[in-house]
Amino acid sequence: MPFTLSLVNFLNGCCWLAYALIKFDLYVTIPNGLGAFFGLMQLILYGCYYKRTPKEEKSVELPTSNPAGAGNVSVTVDR
Repeated sequence: MPFTLSLVNFLNGCCWLAYALIKFDLYVTIPNGLGAFFGLMQLILYGCYYKRTPKEEKSVELPTSNPAGAGNVSVTVDR
């Protein structure tokens, strides 16, 4: 799951929760309070497991203009 999606989910829940608390609307407070809570849980889980996920190296073969097919260049991209 992308980090930005989890972050925006949490911020959206917090914004709507703040609005609901200002207006004292229980029907908006409960679902958005839960949404903010679960968004926070996603961010905590993301922080716990981010370093534990192994990253795979990507190897890309770039063709050259040599018609014989010799001389391909190998490029490794690290993230």
